[in-house]
Amino acid sequence: MPADLQRLIAEMAAANRTWGEERIAAELLVKLGIRVSPRTVRRYMPRGAGPRDGARSQQWITFVRNHAHAVLACDFFVVTPNQPDIK
Repeated sequence: MPADLQRLIAEMAAANRTWGEERIAAELLVKLGIRVSPRTVRRYMPRGAGPRDGARSQQWITFVRNHAHAVLACDFFVVTPNQPDIK
């Protein structure tokens, strides 16, 4: 793999800390037409880059506690397509 492409992968990973190897590989393909497997991208990402090695996101209970004063009501539901209406 060319050294400039290795540097580009490292720069993309450093600049976009939430992107993993799959996203970087997809961006290279879509934006530059460079086909690289995610596994190869991972090889050239700097240690500590990407969502796997970084700090974990907060847990749901932490989010609720942090925002409880601002939440009035919350409802979750799932709509599945191609199912007959239930009456």
